[in-house]
Amino acid sequence: MKQSVMLLALVAAVHGQNVNSDGCVTDAFSSTVDVLPHKTDAVGGESWGIKYSNWYKRLNVSYLDGGVKKERVYQLVQCYADAAQNTAAVAALPACTPPGCNRITIPVKTVGVGPDTRIIGMLESLNLLSTITYVTDNVASPCLQSKTTTPADPNNAAQVANVDAYFVNTIPTADNAKFVKVGVIDEVMPEFKANWLEYIALFYNREADANYIGETTKVVYDAQSHSIQQLSTTKNIAWITGITDTTITFTNSLYMKYLIEAAHATAINFATTASTANGAHLTVLKTVDAIVIEDDTNLTKEQWLSRLGVPAGATGYNFIKGTEPVIYLLRKYSNSNGQASDFNEHAAVAPDLILSDLIKISHDVAPWSSVQTIFLRLYSQSLTIIAASADVCGKGLYRPFAISEIRRAVLSRLKTVPNPQRAVLDFQQYTDYFATKIDPTHAKDYTVEYHLTWKLVRNLRAKEDYILLLKGCPDTSYPSVHVLPSAKRFSIPLDGIALSGTIDVTYIEQLGLIDLVKKSTTAPSPCMQKGLEDGIVLPLSWSFTAADVAGIDMVTKFGADASLPTSVAITASADEGPLNRAEWLRFYAAFFNREAEAATVFGSIREKYLCVTQKGAQAAQALGRKPQFMMITKSFSGSSWEATTHVVWKMAAEAAGGVLASTDPTSSASTGGSGFNSVKYSTQAELFAAFRDVDVVVDTTYFGTSNASHPVELADTLATYGLTETSDFKFIKNKAWFRVDKRMDDGGFIDWFGRAVVEADAVVEDFITMMHPGWTSNTHLHFGRDLFKGTAVELMAPEGCDNYYGNLVPLTQATDRCSIPCAERNHKDYCDSGCLWVNNACQNIPITPVPTPPPIIVYVGASGATLPSLVLTVVAAVFMLL
Repeated sequence: MKQSVMLLALVAAVHGQNVNSDGCVTDAFSSTVDVLPHKTDAVGGESWGIKYSNWYKRLNVSYLDGGVKKERVYQLVQCYADAAQNTAAVAALPACTPPGCNRITIPVKTVGVGPDTRIIGMLESLNLLSTITYVTDNVASPCLQSKTTTPADPNNAAQVANVDAYFVNTIPTADNAKFVKVGVIDEVMPEFKANWLEYIALFYNREADANYIGETTKVVYDAQSHSIQQLSTTKNIAWITGITDTTITFTNSLYMKYLIEAAHATAINFATTASTANGAHLTVLKTVDAIVIEDDTNLTKEQWLSRLGVPAGATGYNFIKGTEPVIYLLRKYSNSNGQASDFNEHAAVAPDLILSDLIKISHDVAPWSSVQTIFLRLYSQSLTIIAASADVCGKGLYRPFAISEIRRAVLSRLKTVPNPQRAVLDFQQYTDYFATKIDPTHAKDYTVEYHLTWKLVRNLRAKEDYILLLKGCPDTSYPSVHVLPSAKRFSIPLDGIALSGTIDVTYIEQLGLIDLVKKSTTAPSPCMQKGLEDGIVLPLSWSFTAADVAGIDMVTKFGADASLPTSVAITASADEGPLNRAEWLRFYAAFFNREAEAATVFGSIREKYLCVTQKGAQAAQALGRKPQFMMITKSFSGSSWEATTHVVWKMAAEAAGGVLASTDPTSSASTGGSGFNSVKYSTQAELFAAFRDVDVVVDTTYFGTSNASHPVELADTLATYGLTETSDFKFIKNKAWFRVDKRMDDGGFIDWFGRAVVEADAVVEDFITMMHPGWTSNTHLHFGRDLFKGTAVELMAPEGCDNYYGNLVPLTQATDRCSIPCAERNHKDYCDSGCLWVNNACQNIPITPVPTPPPIIVYVGASGATLPSLVLTVVAAVFMLL
């Protein structure tokens, strides 16, 4: 994509374009107003070309028909919502008479496709399969398999009349202006073949999408080819199109020849048929490093070698590695009847992926050796059947896990730079600007996908997507507005943010980014209180409006809000696990390019969490049982009590060597959604029955009058449950009654509700201290308050902010340290402290014994003099090299 595309799009944006849901312009027609804002500069070789006017496109395509060169012209006319405006637009067009010129209104909404299935992969890449009305009934695409369509027949006049356009590779005898010649099957250059995607996009006004896909594909294709060409050895690939009892036919496809050469290999015996009668072909086969056969027959190794004419037990063949031959078959994926070709549908639009396959099977070097093939399958593997699935519709190429794996591995070989903390000043093409990436290991509710100059962040629970564009890069390096059109877009790193939740403050402080906060709701954090008090941060109402956050880059919200373009859904507290929630640090970090800092902070929390978990297990083992631990509150109505069954607190209690007690022996009523359930006790009898075996209770009841100056006292909280200090329960006798309001401000805001979400290690350490006193060096509690001991409340006030611009000091910084075995460090980000990440596993670093240095011998001459000092210098230098 060239700079001209950006300038053309910019001009169109100045004029403006308003369209309805059908893509028709709602403004009045004017021949001087450009209503086609997205252009393509794709090179179609000698096959096709495009010229733009303000409201129509002139597309010409050349092709051979029976050896005769023909040309077909299409006048693609932008539709207008108003019939009168449509009439005016058509009246202003140049003359166009079929069959020399064919007029089609765009964007098309219904199409027929057939019989060339290569068009399917292109429509799928553009998320346009929903427009297909007629298609062959033998497809591999799981989305199309799930759709109700009629088998395509371009010769059926009724079908042609029922669609806006009919994509065909051969124009039927009974010509029609709706027939669109698609010559992808005839194209020989991989780049030109892939560019037919942009040809298809012209009929949908989806040039921006096609530009992005084409650019991404080209980046990965060129990066692979450039990288593999650096190897000194060229490999040989035999691409075989047919085998008989007497002959072997090698491909005559220039397309495959160019792909093989891009893989730093030679297409052996190109366009020849070799006789196997006298074994002369074996001389050629001995030089072959990999064989691809356009066949999908399941044969044994011996059977394939026999078909190739290779004698049993023969040696000296490069493609036989040890005892296994490198023989791949063309089809890896098919439909239920095993007849459809996934290769035919998707290889043309993704030459980078077929190139990756060719490099892997011939060179088998990193990073290709660590990824699976996409289109080719090893002879010993069975054909994979792809079932119909509507779930993959609208997601582009339907194997994103495999595609992203390949592209991520390939891009890892590009030049990388540390994640920029400010706008890029000197943009360099083919550079990965995100050297440090996020790959969540615990959190399940978000993902981050990296491209060279942008990221795609997804909140899976809130179903909201964010495209993060690195500042300072050209627009041509960003995805078009048609790529995930519902996604919110942000320029990163962000400069100013607004926080609407208490937990947001903790995450931002952990990353040392509080100086970027422009507005915030009230929070117990001393530094946030200071910011609000000093006017550095402006107050934000809990019920804020869009006007309240105008001019601020991003504002956090608990849920999705499609009406507010700058809002980001934060659902960390709903991610079901202590470390899951803590790892949302990395979600926040993506918006600031602070991935490296987040990995360090979270890695420390994770390390300490695993350490205290070991303590909890040891304490439970020494006690001989796991204490019953209950977190309970009196309902706001005051008529019942609810004990949490939240999976996070269940996991935390178990990590601390206990078990969450929240069983109702008579009846239970769940409140909240998944992961937020609680057991409800409607009578005191039910409550006391549940208390029977409980060892430790944490009361989380809300007292409206409570604050740091007037905290809840023991008698008050016991009375809430109908208890006294002499009640006959184990937790009373053991004086194990706690609250989590130790850290609180004078407004009654409790630090627990924000900071406990992030610092999972401090939570578990508190729980251990409550259930197993003395088992950690944490003799005091971080969040908890021992009401029997009368633990004092720690006032959180602005004066407690020691360093407004620094990172938040962890609560467990002085906690016990322990040694986490390398095998339990299940991710490369945490494989440190004497461990090494090898073969996707964390392993102990082998200790190599230091050799004893040889003695230095000083030769003494007859007169008693030593050799010149130069000799000793050389000996010492050699020893240092050893």
